[in-house]
Formats: sequence, C-alpha cells, structure tokens
Amino acid sequence: MAAHRTIYTAVFGGFEFPWPPLRQAREIRTLLVSEPLQKHSGWDQTYSPVQRFDTARLANRFHKMLHFSAMTHSDSSVYVDANVRPINSLVPLFAAFEASGADIGMYRHYARFSVREEAAACLARNKVDNPEALEEELALYASLGFPDDQGMWEGSVIFRRHSSQRLAKAMGEWWDLYSRFQTRDQFSLPFVIWKHGLEVFDLDEHSPGRDHYFVRLQHSEAGLKNRMARYLQARAPENQVWGTLHRLLRRLNSD
Repeated sequence: MAAHRTIYTAVFGGFEFPWPPLRQAREIRTLLVSEPLQKHSGWDQTYSPVQRFDTARLANRFHKMLHFSAMTHSDSSVYVDANVRPINSLVPLFAAFEASGADIGMYRHYARFSVREEAAACLARNKVDNPEALEEELALYASLGFPDDQGMWEGSVIFRRHSSQRLAKAMGEWWDLYSRFQTRDQFSLPFVIWKHGLEVFDLDEHSPGRDHYFVRLQHSEAGLKNRMARYLQARAPENQVWGTLHRLLRRLNSD
C-alpha cells in the first residue's frame, strides 16, 4: 500500500548530516532530497541537481517549501531540518494535525512574537544572510497591510495537509519571497500565513511535547570535541548506552 504520510528533509552542499528517524511506523515514508552521489542510509532518496540553483541554501529552501507538491503518494507530510531528528513515532502527531483540519502545523517560536523583533535579534547575532535587503523586505510587508502581530513560528518542523486549497499558492509565494530577498525564511512565513489565511495547528498544544518527538542537534562545527558532542547527541535517543555516553561527555564539558 502506498504511504500516505511522509517525513522528509533536504540536504545540499554537505552542510548537514541527516540522521534517519527512529521508531517510525512502517507505513510512514522517510524521504531525503539531495544532490546526486550523496548516499545516506535509513532514508528513501530522491535526487535534484544543485546546479539549477545559485547556492546550496537556495536548493534546500526550494525543497523545504515546495517539494511536498511532488509527493503524490502522500496525503500529509512533515518537513524537518536536517539537524532535527525524529526520535519517536510521529503517528500521534500526524493524527492530531490531520484531525485539526489545519493547513500546516508548526511549533511556536521559543522567544519572539513579531517579525521585526526577530529580524533585529538575528541582525544583532549576524544571522541574516543578506542584511542589505532586510529593510526593503519588511517595508514591503508593511505596505501590504501586514500587521506583524500574528506571532512567530519555528520553521524547522512543518506539517502540511496536501489537500489544502490554499497551501500550494501560499508556499509558492513563500519561495518567491525568500528567493527574492534571501534573508531568512522565517521572516516571510508569518506574512504568507496572514496573506493566504492559512490555518496553523500549534504543535505545542499537543501532548507529549516536542522533546518527546524530536531532538534538535547542534550545528556541525569544526573540531573533534564539537563533532563528538553532536554525534553523541544524535545517537543518545537510540539506547541507554549512547545516552550514558552523551551524559558523560556533557558532564566533562561542563567541568
């Protein structure tokens, strides 16, 4: 029987190592979109040439925003960033999202509520890729009536209901805006949700919480200590042995 639910991620340029999801039901497909010759176990893989985009980041964002439309085998999907590893069955989370009738499902931002507030914080931490375009982008949203009081969402986990009549057009505009300004995709997402009237299922309202379903890995950094810490963080949910090793390393690093 064809899978009707899919977990997927996208990796280009070797920036992240995508750890395969743990403890998933057999009927849920796990899909990795990547450039040719990148082989990763634990995933079904489909390939897309990175050369059609100016950067590997653009390739990732294109598939993050739009690849769901190519999933004719699925009724719903969840995109996860490559540094987010599902660690327990997502069947209950899929079921809650689907029962809500919402267009998309996401977790709320941990700290901020407005795009301008988040933009200022990202600028202060040098986390905006194209800062010279940021004010133009924010001014565009304001000129179109965006109230910027809709809240911020974390785009590292995105559930989508493929039958939504509003979803394809909204996600298409999200891609258009991101590829135009190339700042951060989280800046344009609240505008797109507001403009297209998307209904969002707040995943934080589902119990158990996100730490039960996902582990968010630290980004890859140079140095043996950082690589080892990330490796153990990824493997800790697999069994008690890896969990103990991870706790021991954290204790050593904190001393």
